[in-house]
Amino acid sequence: MFLDISFGWCTWDLPALLLVVVMTVVFVVHQVQMRRRERKFEDELADRMANELLNRK
Repeated sequence: MFLDISFGWCTWDLPALLLVVVMTVVFVVHQVQMRRRERKFEDELADRMANELLNRK
């Protein structure tokens, strides 16, 4: 009857908690990488626009 429950934990609580932690870490890493790519893209765009303005003259 109580084979699945020990200390108020179900057998699926630990895998579910692990999955939530892993997904949170993946989300944070993805957001950090996305911000880095966005900054790099903005810098490249600014450089190209500056070069374009200088080459027009």
